[in-house]
Amino acid sequence: MLCEPFKRVQLDKLSLIFLQKEHTENENDSVHGVTEKATKTAAIYSPEQRYAAVKTARKSMAPYHTEAITHSQFANYKTISQLVKNLNIDVEGNKVQWSNAREFTVYGNDAQALYITYEYCGTRTTG
Repeated sequence: MLCEPFKRVQLDKLSLIFLQKEHTENENDSVHGVTEKATKTAAIYSPEQRYAAVKTARKSMAPYHTEAITHSQFANYKTISQLVKNLNIDVEGNKVQWSNAREFTVYGNDAQALYITYEYCGTRTTG
């Protein structure tokens, strides 16, 4: 999935950095809380009903702006997943610790390799 942008634009590097747990505050946290509360008790049987429930979840201000996505906007990674041989062992033979990863990096000159950083200031491991 991180290789896709390299096919579309000229990039040197693409990094996906994960936030530290419990060290963030995001204005969207309240949006998620309000929409979750509104949809928890609603009977929702179709995507259209979910969009409507999310839009009208906010009571005190203007409705949330939502954009529906279609099936054509979804990417099919099934072929890529069949090409990937091993996601559990890195090139040094160590077990990949996915839940401890802090940063994933892909370089344009080697878009097939995923570099994984386990510390916020540390060395990278090739996955």
